[in-house]
Order: sequence, then structure tokens, then C-alpha cells
Amino acid sequence: MFADVRKIAGFAWPVLIGQLAIIAFGVIDTAMVGRYPAVDLAALGLGSSIYISVYIGLTGILTALQPSPANSTARAVTVRSARKCASRSGLCSRSR
Repeated sequence: MFADVRKIAGFAWPVLIGQLAIIAFGVIDTAMVGRYPAVDLAALGLGSSIYISVYIGLTGILTALQPSPANSTARAVTVRSARKCASRSGLCSRSR
């Protein structure tokens, strides 16, 4: 079980770093604009909310699309390994 957790963590750390960078982006923007009038802070809040909405929407679309190429790749690998196994055992003929 811990081996699986290590494998998943190996793939997940870049995503985690990206998410923390997005959060830091918002915090730093707010800290920098905090010295200016309330209208400027409101504009930052509005822009940040639009940015995050678009970012989350696109992330959701990309997450939904990930299984398709993975499935195609797995299917291609399975077909190749089945053909290799069949050719080694003499089950498939070479004459086409």
C-alpha cells in the first residue's frame, strides 16, 4: 500500500506545487494592492475571481479529458503485447 502512495505522491507533487503557486499569487497580489484605496482592492478581487473561475473551469475540462489518451495508450500497449505474444507462440500467420 505504501508503495502505491509513493507512486501517487511522485506524480502529485507538481500539481501540489502548481496549486500552492496559484494561492501565493492571490495572496501576494492582495498584499501589494492592500496599500491602495478600496476601489483598487475591489478591482483586484473582481479580476482574481474571474481568473480563478476560468482557471478552475479549464482545469476541470483537462481533468475530464485525461482518461481518453490514457485509455488509448493502454489499448495500444495491450494490442502490441498481444501481437508480440501471438507471434512468439506461432499463433499468427505472417502472410497477409
